[in-house]
Amino acid sequence: MKRIKKELVELLSLTERDVFRALLQDAALYKLDIVTDFNNYIILNPTVEVALVSHIDTINTKHGGRLKKKQIAINGDIVSIHGDAIKLVKKETKGKQDLFNTHLVLGGDDRCGIFIMRELIKKGLPYCYMFLIKKRVGVLEWILFVKDTIQNT
Repeated sequence: MKRIKKELVELLSLTERDVFRALLQDAALYKLDIVTDFNNYIILNPTVEVALVSHIDTINTKHGGRLKKKQIAINGDIVSIHGDAIKLVKKETKGKQDLFNTHLVLGGDDRCGIFIMRELIKKGLPYCYMFLIKKRVGVLEWILFVKDTIQNT
């Protein structure tokens, strides 16, 4: 359990490019076939019919932020941001006071998906693993990849 927590915190604190490099290292380590355009996606085991898909980018990337490991808290099954990572401000919206996180977001939605996919890769489970660098562009790339694969088989 300690290894899992440590690796998850590490993954949550990486930049997009760092995650990209880690995935390429995984592919080399586990001798997986790779298809990538280095801008929109990485596909590992591209000829396997069942695909798992996750995106690498987070809202932090868009806003230029990066979580530090010490800002990530894991308490049982709950992963959260703590400490000075959260700065709340009041914003006047139609007479209502709303709180907005103006600094960083955990971005755990698909970083957790990436974490799970990497665990499956380590176990040697035979899936096609696709990691999208830019979620929306990557989905279009995925559709084109699937169409091209179908046409060429």
